[in-house]
Amino acid sequence: MHSAIDASPEEISQSGKGLIEMICLVLTAAAAGAALFSSFIILPYRVSAVEKTLAAQAAAATNDHDILLRIEEDVKQIQKSIDHKP
Repeated sequence: MHSAIDASPEEISQSGKGLIEMICLVLTAAAAGAALFSSFIILPYRVSAVEKTLAAQAAAATNDHDILLRIEEDVKQIQKSIDHKP
């Protein structure tokens, strides 16, 4: 049986390198998984939320524009009625 006490420094160094390589591989896999999750789950959700917000803002801007046009027409009518009064 081969124990850690009997291991040479080279063997210990190799086992340490193997452990570091395994840790790096696991971290890389976790980062790749997080990137895939983000790109296929979170990103489309966020984009659709932004699109809905932009659509709501565009509708509100259209309503505001229509209201301003009506106000402008009313102001013109009031100005005409003031100009025609003797």
